[in-house]
Amino acid sequence: PPVPLDKDISLYSLLDENYSIMIRHKINPCSGSPSTPLVEWRRTISKAFKESLNNKDFFHPSELPSYVRETISGNIVTCPDGILLIGFESPAPLETDLFKLLEEKANIQYEVRVQLSAIGFQQKQKHLEAITLPSPEQEVIYLAHRLIEDAQSLPLHRIGVVVPDLNSYSDMIERCLKELTGGEPPEGTSWFNITLGIPLIDSMLIKAALIPLRLMSEGESRELFLSLIQSPYYRCWQGQRHHCARADIIWRRRSVESGFSNLLDSLKKDDPEILKKILCEEAKGLLKFARLNFSYRK
Repeated sequence: PPVPLDKDISLYSLLDENYSIMIRHKINPCSGSPSTPLVEWRRTISKAFKESLNNKDFFHPSELPSYVRETISGNIVTCPDGILLIGFESPAPLETDLFKLLEEKANIQYEVRVQLSAIGFQQKQKHLEAITLPSPEQEVIYLAHRLIEDAQSLPLHRIGVVVPDLNSYSDMIERCLKELTGGEPPEGTSWFNITLGIPLIDSMLIKAALIPLRLMSEGESRELFLSLIQSPYYRCWQGQRHHCARADIIWRRRSVESGFSNLLDSLKKDDPEILKKILCEEAKGLLKFARLNFSYRK
C-alpha cells in the first residue's frame, strides 16, 4: 500500500468495509474517474479481490441482496405470504431494490427498530461483529491479530477468548501465542482467559431466546408459555413470579395444556387480575413478536 499505510489487519478491515459500502450503494469499487494514488490503489486491490472471488465462485456478503433479488425474480425461490423486516433503519440502494421486489411478492411489515426494552434489555447497545474465515489456520491468525490490536488499549487480563472446539484448535493457538510472546508461559502456568466454553445452543441465554419461536411452532404449550413468563431474561414480568405460579395452578386444575386462547380463557374465568398482569403493557412487543393475540385483553 502507499505510504504511510501499513499492511496489517486494520487496513484489511478498512478495505473490506469500504468495498461493502460501495457495493451496497451500487458504486463500482473497481473503476471510476482518474483520482488520487490512494484511490487508484484501492481500485486495483478491489479489482483483484473481485476477480479472485469470481474465480472461486464466491461473492462478498454485501452482494447478498442482489443475489436474493435475482433468485426471486427468476422464480427460483418463492416468497412467503408475510415478511417482517427488522432493523433496517437506513437501507442502502441495493437493499432498497430487494425490498421493493419483496413488496410486490408478499405482505411486508417494516419494524424500524426492535423494542429492546419490551423484552428486557435495558443496557446500552454494544458494538458486535461476526466474521467467517475459510480455514482454521486463518481463524487463528486473525485471532492473533485481534489480540495484538486489543492489547494496545486493554489490559491482557480483560481480554477473553472462547474457543468452542478447543481440542482441534489448541495446538495452533499455542504455537501462535508462542510466536507472539517469544516463548512459553512460565512453568506451572498456562495461557489464561481462553476457555472451551459450551455449545452455543446449550447456553441459557440462547435457550431463553428460542422460547418465543418454540412457542409459535410447538402448539403454544402451557410449559413453554410458563417458561417464557418466568424466565429471568425477559423482564416484562419482573416481580410477578407468584402471579405466574398462580396462573400455572389454574391451568393445571383445568387441565389446559396448550393453545394461547385456551390459556387466557381459563385465566379470564378464574382470575382476571392475573390475566391483566400477564398481558401487561411491557409484554406487548414480545407477545406480538410471538404472534400471540395481545388484543385479547380488550
